[in-house]
Amino acid sequence: MKIINTKGVIMDREILEEKVYYYTNVIEDPTKLVEAIEKDNKDEWGEWMACSGQPYVYGTDKTIKPTEGVDEKNDYIYQTLQKAFDDVARDYAAAQGITEEPKLFPMYPVKKYMAGTFMGAHFDQQEGDERLKVSFVMYLNDDYEGGEISFTIASPEGVLQSASPEPDFDEARENGNYTFYVKPKAGSIIVFPPSPPYHHTAHLVKSGYKYMVPQHWIH
Repeated sequence: MKIINTKGVIMDREILEEKVYYYTNVIEDPTKLVEAIEKDNKDEWGEWMACSGQPYVYGTDKTIKPTEGVDEKNDYIYQTLQKAFDDVARDYAAAQGITEEPKLFPMYPVKKYMAGTFMGAHFDQQEGDERLKVSFVMYLNDDYEGGEISFTIASPEGVLQSASPEPDFDEARENGNYTFYVKPKAGSIIVFPPSPPYHHTAHLVKSGYKYMVPQHWIH
């Protein structure tokens, strides 16, 4: 479905499941945005590690913060990210019949997966934690090998319908251990609920770097 955003630019929306939407063409020039993040944002990249306490390094990350006119180049980065997420959040809310105004985190963590890394099957929000309402993942590039995202939807009783998928998507596809998947395109955003049954896996990046920006609608 074609959606016209606040600048009159057409973005595309694909419904993958009742509550999982995939938007493409949400950023006019994703290559320019990645170059600006690398060259114009003054913050250093830091080590991006698993938050579970395990010594697993996914790659590097940095957070894009508002500079409110002090840094014009950083303003371009921040405002481009902000507008894309806001456009998608408002469209998703309207399509889902959510009447409240989207409330997103005011900063944008840019994360860069390195080759040989993946994030295993998980939910974004753990049982008993009700802070998150909707999850978003923006993809800034697609010039890498691997890096698919797949969903393994649990049954109404919370039981997975199949085993958790293998890290290497080619193996997962061969075994059919997922419900549906996306090979992310540059300048796209996937939207989904943060809690069960939306079990999802960020598959192995085999070569190159995968730039992504997670975001959440909070209560």
